Amino acid sequence: MTMARTIPLWIVIYTIFHIVLEVGLGTAVWIDPSIQFGDGAAVASFPVGLYAVRSIAVGIVMAAALFAGETKILASLFLVRLITDILDLVLVFTGSPPAAMAAVSPLLLTAIYVALFYVLEILAIRRLWGIANER
Repeated sequence: MTMARTIPLWIVIYTIFHIVLEVGLGTAVWIDPSIQFGDGAAVASFPVGLYAVRSIAVGIVMAAALFAGETKILASLFLVRLITDILDLVLVFTGSPPAAMAAVSPLLLTAIYVALFYVLEILAIRRLWGIANER
């Protein structure tokens, strides 16, 4: 079966969004940590670099899974992203977020995470596991 026949278009588009976000932002943060973490990030360049290369790796594996039509792997990667996104929001509220994030209303930030990440990731996981179990 081909990717187009097994993976719904909305999941393909959402996966491409994640790939661009993870590889693009990961690369940008690797080059200049202050892009995401503010001016003090240069001091912690090694941990920030670890964060960045892991994002890039997840994006690349997500692209490979999408290209191969591997629904179980893609669902697992969305589960990794869901867990990461939940913990990211917890960290934003319990830690010291960058000034750009701290300037956003907590209610708006939560709504963005829920609408853009949590709901779509859960729906994608459910649909991809359903497709995998149909095979």
